[in-house]
Amino acid sequence: MTDKALLDDLYTWANAIKADAQTIIAKIDAARTAPPIAPLPVYGQRDPRWANVKLGRSQTTIGQEGCLMTCAAQMLTELGNHLTPPELNAWLIENNGFIGGNRFVFGALDKFGLLKFRMVGNCVSTPAPMLVLDAVLNSGGFVIAQVDFAPGGSVQQHWVLYRGQGQITDPLHGDTAPITRYGKDAATAIVGYAIYDAVKG
Repeated sequence: MTDKALLDDLYTWANAIKADAQTIIAKIDAARTAPPIAPLPVYGQRDPRWANVKLGRSQTTIGQEGCLMTCAAQMLTELGNHLTPPELNAWLIENNGFIGGNRFVFGALDKFGLLKFRMVGNCVSTPAPMLVLDAVLNSGGFVIAQVDFAPGGSVQQHWVLYRGQGQITDPLHGDTAPITRYGKDAATAIVGYAIYDAVKG
């Protein structure tokens, strides 16, 4: 290779590096000036904006008994279909999502095309199947877990979103917290569960 050819190659290489550097700088500048991404809301059933909205076609309210439906709104919002609890409540009323007034129909959410209801499980008298529940989460699905609102007596039903690693999103408090709020650990605190698989597509 002649000296001129070598210099030409070096010139071409230097210009390529310069172009790459300019592209990277432009992307950094765009990231610096882009508006921050708003965090997803964590819905609470007792939020004053909807706590007194009637749940389904019943006389009870979202604030009183809307934990399960609020978990469902949280799931859909996280999947990109932003629905507040009262918005989902209204949709469920019009789409056969409740029976007997306010009993939640788990399979009704399939109509959104974002997840697929698999099953409801009961584990009041046995440890929760944590390997199964963790596998659901690892595959992109969701677990709505039933816990005992006041451990120590008969089960007082409450529903939370189980996040894995002992964490829950709790609609009663509108926060993310350790599941030990309702028991010794996840396997004993969870007394029932509903599994939703992610829809691939």
